[in-house]
Amino acid sequence: MPNGTWYEQMSDVIDGHRDVVFGSVRNLERDSLLDFVDFVDFSGLKFITSHPRNTVDWKAILYVFSANVWICLFGTCVSIFLFVSVTEHIAANYFPNYSGEIHSTMEIVGMVLDPLLERSIKFPQLRSTKLYLAVFWFLGALVIGTYYKSDFIAYVTYPQQEIIPRTFRELSERRDYNIKLLHLRAVGTVFYNTTKHPVHVKIRKRMFYENNWPQCVLDATLEEKTACISFDLVGNLFLSRNVTLKRSFNLAIYSTESVLNTHMSIGLTKKSKFLDAISEITRFLRDTGHIRRWIAEAFEVNSNSGMSWLKTQQNKNYYKILNMMDLITSSSKVEPMKLKNVLVSFIALSTGLFVSIVAFFFEMSVRTLKVLYSIFRNVTT
Repeated sequence: MPNGTWYEQMSDVIDGHRDVVFGSVRNLERDSLLDFVDFVDFSGLKFITSHPRNTVDWKAILYVFSANVWICLFGTCVSIFLFVSVTEHIAANYFPNYSGEIHSTMEIVGMVLDPLLERSIKFPQLRSTKLYLAVFWFLGALVIGTYYKSDFIAYVTYPQQEIIPRTFRELSERRDYNIKLLHLRAVGTVFYNTTKHPVHVKIRKRMFYENNWPQCVLDATLEEKTACISFDLVGNLFLSRNVTLKRSFNLAIYSTESVLNTHMSIGLTKKSKFLDAISEITRFLRDTGHIRRWIAEAFEVNSNSGMSWLKTQQNKNYYKILNMMDLITSSSKVEPMKLKNVLVSFIALSTGLFVSIVAFFFEMSVRTLKVLYSIFRNVTT
C-alpha cells in the first residue's frame, strides 16, 4: 500500500506472525522483506471473457444495400414524385383543354412505390415523357427488387459473430464491457492501484474489485460483455471446479497477452531456518516435473468434483453452461428468422397505420366542421 503496509497474508509473514506464504510473487520490492525459495513456476495476469455470441442485428434488413444506395433510391423516388406532380400542375394551369392523366396525389405515390413493393396497380393513360419515365422506373424497380430479395434471407439469417477484446488495449477501449478484478489482495491489486500506464488507468477507472472469487470467473465466462482480470493459474482453478461439464470444452477465453508475467514462489520470513531445506525440496520437485504434474492433477480433481456437483445442482448456471456448450459446438451457421429480423418492417407498418388513423380523424373532423359551419351560416342568415 502507499503507506508501506502490506495486505493480510503478506503482512502476517513479514511481521513474523506466520512462517510461510505459498504462491507469492517474487519481485525486487519483496526480496528485501522475505526470503524466497528457488523458482517454482510462472503465472500471468490476464483477463477472461466468454466465447463470442452469434447475433443477428435487427437492422440487418437494411444491410442488403449500402447507405449510398438507400440514399440514391430515396432521392429517385422523391424526384419522380416531384416531377410528375409538377408536370401535372403545370399542364392543368397552362393548358385549359388538358383533362389530366393523374387525378390525385395518391396515384403519384402509387406510381412511385408500387413497383418497388411488387404491387399491381392500374395506371392512367400516360403520354410522352411520363410514359418513358414509368417504363424505365418499372424496369429499374424490377432489378432493385430482385436483387434485394436474393440477398435478403442471407442478411437476416446468417448470424454475425461478436467481436471480443483479446488484448488489454482493446479491453480499455470497449466501454460496453464490465471489468472485474479477482481481488486476491496481492500483486494484481498493487499493480492496478499504482500503475500510471494510460491503458491500465482507463481500465482502473471502470474496474470493480470482486471479493467473491468464483463469481468473478463465472460472470466472465457465462455473461455477455464481462471480463475478469486474474492470474491464469487462479482462473483455471475456479474454471475447472465451477464451469466444467466436459473436459474437452473450455468455456473461457483468455487474453492473448499478460499485463504481468510473475515468478510464483514460496515466501518465508526473513532469515528463516527452513529456507535451504524447502529450496532443495522445491528444486527436486520442479526439475522432475512433479509440481506441474500436481497442478494438472489438481485441475483434474477439481473438474471431476465440479462436474458431479453441477449435475446434482442443475441451477441456472448449469443451464447457462449447457447453452454455452451448444454455442461452441453447434455446426449450424444459420438460424431461423425471428421477429427482430423483420422489426424494421413492422415499425414502418405501425408508423404508416398511425399516420393513416391520424389522417382519417383529421379528414373526418374537417368534414364535420364544414358541415357544422354551413348549418350555422344557414341558421344565421
